Amino acid sequence: MRRRGATPRSHATPLLPFEAGAVESARPRRVFLGWQRPVLRSAARWILAELGTELGDVLVALPGARAARRLRECLAEAAPAGWTPPRVLTQGELVDELVRLERPAAGRLTRTLVWERALASLDADERGRLSNARGSAAHSLRLAETVRALHAELAPEGRDFASLAGEAWAPGLEAEEARWQALSKAQARYRELLHALALVDPHEGRAHAIRAGALERERRIVLVAVADMNHLLAQALAALCTRVTVLVAAPEDLAEGFDELGRLRASFWRSRDVPLALEDWRVAEKPVDQAETVRWLLDEWQGALAPEELTLGVADESVVPYVERQLGECGAATRRAAGLPLEHARPYRLLQALAKFLRRGGFSELAALARAPDLSETLFSGGDPALRLDAYFNEHLPRHARDWLGTRPFEQAVRDVQERLVADLGELALGTQRPVAAWSQPIRVWLARVYPRALSDANENERVLGESLRLIGAALAELEEVPPALELAAIGAGEALELVLGTLAGQRVPPPPATPPGTVELVGWLDLPLDDAPAVIVTGFNEGSVPHSSTAHAFLPDGLRTRLGLPADAERLARDAFATTLILATRARRAFVSARRSREGDPLLPSRLVFHRPAAEIPARVARFLPAENGRAVRLAEGGASTSHARPVLPGWSAPTRLGVSAFRAFLASPYGFYLEHVLRLETRDDRTRELDPRRFGIFAHGVLQEFGQSGPHGSRDPDEIAAFLVASLRRRAAAEFGPAPLPAVGLQLEQLEYRLRAFASHQAARAAEGWRIHAVEWKPPTPVLLDVEDQPIEIAAKIDRVDTHPDGRWAILDYKTGEGKKNPREAHRRRDGTWIDLQLPLYRFVSAGLGLAGEPELGYAWIGKDEADTGFFVEPWERAELEEALAVARVIVERVRAGEFEEPGRLPYEEILRAIFGQSTLGEESEERRE
Repeated sequence: MRRRGATPRSHATPLLPFEAGAVESARPRRVFLGWQRPVLRSAARWILAELGTELGDVLVALPGARAARRLRECLAEAAPAGWTPPRVLTQGELVDELVRLERPAAGRLTRTLVWERALASLDADERGRLSNARGSAAHSLRLAETVRALHAELAPEGRDFASLAGEAWAPGLEAEEARWQALSKAQARYRELLHALALVDPHEGRAHAIRAGALERERRIVLVAVADMNHLLAQALAALCTRVTVLVAAPEDLAEGFDELGRLRASFWRSRDVPLALEDWRVAEKPVDQAETVRWLLDEWQGALAPEELTLGVADESVVPYVERQLGECGAATRRAAGLPLEHARPYRLLQALAKFLRRGGFSELAALARAPDLSETLFSGGDPALRLDAYFNEHLPRHARDWLGTRPFEQAVRDVQERLVADLGELALGTQRPVAAWSQPIRVWLARVYPRALSDANENERVLGESLRLIGAALAELEEVPPALELAAIGAGEALELVLGTLAGQRVPPPPATPPGTVELVGWLDLPLDDAPAVIVTGFNEGSVPHSSTAHAFLPDGLRTRLGLPADAERLARDAFATTLILATRARRAFVSARRSREGDPLLPSRLVFHRPAAEIPARVARFLPAENGRAVRLAEGGASTSHARPVLPGWSAPTRLGVSAFRAFLASPYGFYLEHVLRLETRDDRTRELDPRRFGIFAHGVLQEFGQSGPHGSRDPDEIAAFLVASLRRRAAAEFGPAPLPAVGLQLEQLEYRLRAFASHQAARAAEGWRIHAVEWKPPTPVLLDVEDQPIEIAAKIDRVDTHPDGRWAILDYKTGEGKKNPREAHRRRDGTWIDLQLPLYRFVSAGLGLAGEPELGYAWIGKDEADTGFFVEPWERAELEEALAVARVIVERVRAGEFEEPGRLPYEEILRAIFGQSTLGEESEERRE
């Protein structure tokens, strides 16, 4: 081992001939385009004026595909007839155009699998330095993909794993040094395996070709605004520097901010003020408010722009759907210039759901797969399987897609869904292990069944679907081409799908080839500086997006990147400071919008570039970003939309003729919430629950207690006898409802309920010793009970949990409670000021006449609480005047319901989707404690 602190092996990035300290040599030509007009238009004029119109030998490289496409258009608009255009490409494509590889380059998937074999060659201790996980093929493939991505990041910068293993690691970092040594050993094996396959790693193959001088030397090269490039491209250009012209997107008085290849000097740009005026910076609350800010800005600009004269920058893609909807309401079409991320396309999401189902076999994975629209349409035409699955899930909360429970029709239908799905999957569902390449054909066959018909490019949805399938087909072709000589272990269908999905990571469905008039382009941050629309609005101008927060690699944290001279946070900051400056300098109208919160409600920070200003300007910018003084977040920082939210009542509704007892409490809490739940009958069905919610927990406990009241030893004075019955009932019901393997949280809740019931048994035994006996459980009136309201009676529906009687003639109406916080009957019904918040027990008294029991009952609760202090029987005396007052309040509620007085929001509902209908995020404000 090398002595610690010794000079590291020479794997560092070599000094280019034109860098500081190097021997003076030929340099590329450098031209500053200035900011008098859009950069690409200036570049087109320069190319035609300086290089002529016979440009067949010219390679023009730009930062990205969109800029390359736009430069071709600018050249075509400005060139005379009969000209010969240059080849315009991206800077990434330029290297492949210049170098000649000695062997075919291995594809991404093949490289991942070669890395898997190379890592498998390490001994157990060496593999332990890279990961603590053991055993599974899926983990081995994920680790291989991680290492492949690390190699692909380091190799273009002139680094390999051996160079990092040879660094002078400080004391205390021996584990880091050992990790890189293990990676270096795997990398050597990786190269051996590729060589045996007659393939080459594309990054290392390019570097070798450049060192060997295997370069295209007959072409003239023009770089347009390429302010950031990797070491590999820089090496190639250094070797060809006399044939290179660099067009810099800046005026010449900023020359010190660029090196001889037009790359940014990070120290210059990250310390420079960004000329973003306060009036050009807006603040909104969340993505929906950013979209409203866009609309408000367009109103402020008074329609002076045609849609094609505006570019909408999206530094944060989560804003895109909101902006598309907002502009659509304004009558403007939108086009995502970068295309649609493939992971948002239906076929990709379908394969993703299938991979999870095949790998895990959980019920939630089955439900997610059945919910995929393409699968539902082709396989389940007899109804919506998602509704059946959600109903089954909420009934049984299953963990696995097995151990089917229940015999009701909807439960049998769920079994049918799985059986049909498994039959349709064919070979994919057999659970067999096959060679990697052998899975391509079964996947193709299944996709052909799901998407059987021809697709038309004239229909945008079908075009996107067709392009998605084309990309997936290319990935499957790569799967087929995995060399048998690799001798890979056989894998399952789920693992094969994960390989395919990994190959597709980061790909996009291209946008439509033509942009119709009246369309607003949605452009990503990296493409914005070279866009030439006269007006721009940048959304998502927040820290983490600008500068982009690159997730630190597990093996290469940002601090190590900086120490090794690799691009890190400082370089990202410099790049985005220059980009912001360029956008501001070349747009007549501009606005930058930052958000205070993400779509999920998490707090955000504005981009630090907002504060790259003189110190005297900072307080005003901090004040603008802070919420209003009253602590409530405003929807827009300046002007704009109202904070009120419409609560519409749909036409054609009819007042209920029957109301349950709990409906009155719902109206007292929120008239509009009552309208949604009890008039429109809205409810949520999904499979997000991972435990029994309070309502379901209470219903399950009620079932046990009902059985006890009907057939249990409720007259017993022995707590152990009562507890034994309750626990046996609980366990029997749990096995029937939740199966042998419930979700972990459900198992814990059942244990908690067992503890509660054992505590309740002592109180039940004591009540029996006092002479009380259960007279009825889950009692309903034998005939409708009508409450007269303005000579129009309404039926009151009720089911009383328990009625007790005593030999001395007393009787009691009891309601079982299982909530977290015990409340006495009166405090649960009335606030301290006397306002009614619930009418449950008075209404139970009203409907109980059908019991035929004489006298006034006691009214109260039987609490099955979480601890001894919250468990027992709690009753309070009620005056007749109080009960009559409660009935009067009930009549007023009925009158208001019939009059349609639902506008008051009251207390927001706890159900998430109902809260969204109210226009309020569940994270928007503190809610009152939930009551049972």
